[in-house]
Amino acid sequence: RSTLKGVFNYSDDLMEASEGIDVPAAGLAGIMAVESGGKDKAKSPTGVTGLMQITGDTAKDIADRLVKKGYMPNSLEYD
Repeated sequence: RSTLKGVFNYSDDLMEASEGIDVPAAGLAGIMAVESGGKDKAKSPTGVTGLMQITGDTAKDIADRLVKKGYMPNSLEYD
């Protein structure tokens, strides 16, 4: 079940993430609400995980791109 309640905990992160891309923070929040309900430990039966429900390969690709841009968040994880 999706909910915006859990997503509100990430409002600052969503605002930061939306800067410089063509997706507003509200759009990111909507995706997060539908995909995980704001639960950071969410895992689907197909194996996708996290707030945005992305695959491990996609997470690695994003992480690699962000690191190349100098972005080094200490909470960025992937398997």
